[in-house]
Order: sequence, then structure tokens, then C-alpha cells
Amino acid sequence: PPPQTLSRPFWPRQLAVFLSRTLRARLSNRAFRWVNLLEPPLLAVLTAGLCRGGASAYVFGDNPYLHVYFFMAVIVAIFLGLSISAEEIVRDRRILRRERFLHLSWSAYSGAKLLHITLLSLGQSAVFAGIGVGLLHIPGFFFRLWLVLFSSAVFGGFLGLNVSARFKSAVTVYILLPLLLLPQMLLGGLIIAFDDLHPRPPPHAHPPWIGELTASRWAFEALAVEQFQSNALQRHFLESDATLSRLDFAVTDWIPALIGRLDALYLDTASPEQRQAIRNLLIRELNALERKTGRPSGASAAASRLRPPDRSGVDDLKSALRVLARDLQAERRNVQRQRNAIHDAMLAMQGEDGMTRLVKTHANRALIDLVRNRRQLAPLREQAGRLIRLSDPVFQDPDSPWGRAPFMAGAKRIGPFRLRTFTFNVGVLWLMNAALAACLAFLPPHPRRTADI
Repeated sequence: PPPQTLSRPFWPRQLAVFLSRTLRARLSNRAFRWVNLLEPPLLAVLTAGLCRGGASAYVFGDNPYLHVYFFMAVIVAIFLGLSISAEEIVRDRRILRRERFLHLSWSAYSGAKLLHITLLSLGQSAVFAGIGVGLLHIPGFFFRLWLVLFSSAVFGGFLGLNVSARFKSAVTVYILLPLLLLPQMLLGGLIIAFDDLHPRPPPHAHPPWIGELTASRWAFEALAVEQFQSNALQRHFLESDATLSRLDFAVTDWIPALIGRLDALYLDTASPEQRQAIRNLLIRELNALERKTGRPSGASAAASRLRPPDRSGVDDLKSALRVLARDLQAERRNVQRQRNAIHDAMLAMQGEDGMTRLVKTHANRALIDLVRNRRQLAPLREQAGRLIRLSDPVFQDPDSPWGRAPFMAGAKRIGPFRLRTFTFNVGVLWLMNAALAACLAFLPPHPRRTADI
């Protein structure tokens, strides 16, 4: 055999060469330059301008479309990522075929593509976020908005690279883009309610699994919850408002609902099966009530001793619940006094005009209605043998140790750790990005298996 005169460079060198070649090729393409320079600001002006509304005197707090802007910004970011990556590998198909005999590293080639998409998404999302924050007057929110949009754009870019690697025709790839983007729009949590997607009523208020696998859901939730929690007004009252919400729900809704179920347990029309189901619900909910309030009242143990139609113990159980309600009302008054003290201190510092200005420039009413689920009139719902809380998801404390929580919950749990929704959701987005990157790097397209459509 002839002597070998060429040697393959090490992986880092291949990565650098592939990245340099990709950047030079894209920068030399005038159409590519102009499209990717003009598309983000034009889409940003269009999205933010339409969501700004038509009022002559714009007030951030009165903008009814802020949550719509957050959602559409996420969709646009994913679209930008898909559009810049759709042809990346398809365009190089002939070069890859010619270089196949050199046995170069596919992971180095794909890594260069991933880095290129990441760098381009970083700049595009910064432009988009800056224009949106400026037009909609969202104070102190640029970095958070940019981080979520950047994460979403990288997701779209990595997804587009995987699609581009599996098909040989650019036409096929562009036909698939709407099919990839449509689920992100429908399953993001704004257009279709997650409650309508459960095949059967679950014993919790978590989104369905199809929603948990949708990137736009995590990004939209992160933006909405973070703007509510971290704005210059609400962050002073966040802890006290969460405690007040929990106590109000227990006293006003939860305990009366349990007393109503207790009365239903002894209705003459109740069948043995219905009575057993109500008894099981009472035991579960009273256990949960004691755990959530931190006040062991013995009510759950008393409920387990009930044997309808024998009414012995019913009056004692009702009395225990009323005593618990009085204790919680006393705790609520203390928390309300603490909140009032914070409000009075801010009022003394800011003045009436300053407080009014703070409310108008930082607290958006439509967003508050969304994260507190105020459009849902019923505070709770019975399903699957549980009483499911529907009110104030942003103030609910999650039970699941696996990161699952009601949509718009303010925190998530991983094992013993409690994380803010913004931190957790951005982490989930980057886990998705890492999975897509690994799929591209470690599952190279086989030349005979790549779809030739």
C-alpha cells in the first residue's frame, strides 16, 4: 500500500477548523447576513408593538397583553433557532460526502454546528429582548428575559440541527418546521388549558406529561412567574402574600368543604360505596390539611374512626375543625399586621405618589390574574378522590419531589431542595438542549438511512 502522508488532527483541532469554516461560509453569504441581522429586530418590534396596545398613554401595569408578549417572545425565539439551523447540515451534504473517506470526527463537526447556533442565538435573543423591554417598559427584566429567550432559541436551533441531519432535502426540512413549531404554540399553556389535555381526571393539578415535555411551557412559565415574583413591588410582599393565601384558602375554602363532605357522609341517600369514598377523601384531606398548616389537630385520626351511619364522633370532628379555623384566622391577623407594617414603611419612604407610580410601573394586572388564576371562579375542585386547589398557583407549595407542580407555581421541589420556578425551568430547558446536543453528536446520520425525500 502507498505510504500514508496525511494524519487526522486531534479532536479540538477538528472542532476549531469546522467552526472556522462554518463561520466564514455564513459571513460570506450576504443573504444570510442580512436576514439574520434584520429578522430579530423586525420581529421584536412587531411582537412588542402589537402587545403594547393602542392606548395613547402607555402604562405598564394596565397592559392587558404582557403575558401574550411573553408567550409569543418564546415562540419567536424557538422559530429563530429553527430557521437558522434548518439548512445547516443539509447545505453541507456534498462536503460531508466528499470528506467521508478522511474519517473525520462527526462529534467535532456537530459540535462546531452547535457552537455556531449557540453564538448566533445569543446575539439574536439579546437584540429581541432589548427591544421588547424598551418598548413595553419592563423595568429590570432584560437579563431574565434574555436568558429565557436565549435558552429557547438554542432549543429551537438544536432541534433544527437534528432534523437537518436526518433528511437530505432542504424542502423537506422546511416543510417540517411548522410541524415542529405548532406543538410549541398549542402546548405552551396559554392557548389550550392543560386541564383539557388530561385523558382522565388526575389526583393533582399538574400539567399532563405532554405539557411537561414542551419547551415553550417551561419558558413561558419562567417569564410569567419571575416577573410577578421579582418586580420591585411584589418582592417585598411575596412571603407574606403566600402565607395569607395559604391561610385564606384553608379557612375560607378547604375547611368548609371538608365540613360539607362530612355532612354528605350521613345523608340517607348515600350508598355504602359513596360513604366509603367520602370517608377516604376526608382522611386524605385532613392529613394534608394538618401537614400544610403545621397544626396536628387529630382530625384525621378522628375521621378514620367514623363508622356511618353511626354519628358518634361527628360533632367532635366538626368542633376540632372549627377550632383549627379560629387558630388559622388568628395567625392570619398576625401575618396581615406584618404585611401592613411593610406597606407603611414603603409608604413613608416613597410617599403616596411614589407608591402609586411603583404599582403602575412594576405590577401588571393581567399577569397577576394569570399567575393567581383569578379567571377560575371555583377555588377548588373534587376529582379522583381529592380536593384539588385551583386558586393562587403561584403561592402554592409543591408536594412532588420530582419537580412537578401546578402550572404557574412559584417554586419546584427536587428531593429535599426547593427551587424558584425561574431557576428550575431554565435548568429544564438546558437539560432539553443537552439531550438534543447529545442526540446529534452521538447518533450520526447513517448515509443509507438518512431519508432521501
